[in-house]
Amino acid sequence: GIPIKEHASPEGLSFRISPRLIDLFGRELVARTEAAVAELVKNAYDSDARHVHLKFQGVKNRGGELTISDDGDGMSLADLREKWMLIGTRDKLDRPRTKRNRRKVGEKGIGRLGAHKLSNRTILKTKKQRESKWVVLDIDWSKYYTDEHSFEEIEHPYRIEPGRPNDHGTTLILQNLRDGFSKENFERLQAELTLLVPPLPGIRDFKIELESDEFPEFRGELKPAILKAANYILDVSYDGKNLLSGSLK
Repeated sequence: GIPIKEHASPEGLSFRISPRLIDLFGRELVARTEAAVAELVKNAYDSDARHVHLKFQGVKNRGGELTISDDGDGMSLADLREKWMLIGTRDKLDRPRTKRNRRKVGEKGIGRLGAHKLSNRTILKTKKQRESKWVVLDIDWSKYYTDEHSFEEIEHPYRIEPGRPNDHGTTLILQNLRDGFSKENFERLQAELTLLVPPLPGIRDFKIELESDEFPEFRGELKPAILKAANYILDVSYDGKNLLSGSLK
């Protein structure tokens, strides 16, 4: 018969993830430049921000900088560690609506890979309301271009900065952009982002503003796409009793 080891203990093998996987994810899951930017703006929407500001500096060629600032809920150090740093989190599946009852629109925990897709270095600055400190995280994506470590062994330094209790939100500074932006990139980005803007002024609780030193024609607040696409615009007022008046264009 087959000899049996008397004290054999069951052993197993576990997968280890190469840090290079984040490069594959970044390129494959967030394919286009403007889609990567849109994912980061969706994260701001999902944090109940009222205002998002995108500032493009020297982006016609690679090596430029994009800053995305929002006035959303922001994150504590614990939030950052347990949610933002966890790729593929179930948070949007478990809680599909925000405190302001918005339906969350970000992809399931992969939006932050857009930061890797876009930039070689990302500075994240975030703070929750009533907390006294900003958390500033410095991510050097080149740390992942190695097979010497396991994915989770790579760390990114953070520092704490004092802040006013009422300030809150998140700012992403995407430095040393991997690709340049063209007029066509801006046009496609506008088309994607305007889908997030509510169509009517009375319910417009989310504002997106663009600023660029090289593309001034795209500067300013984004207007809802649905109004641009309308064949007819009916503007009507009602006096509350029996009179409707207005215009049809």
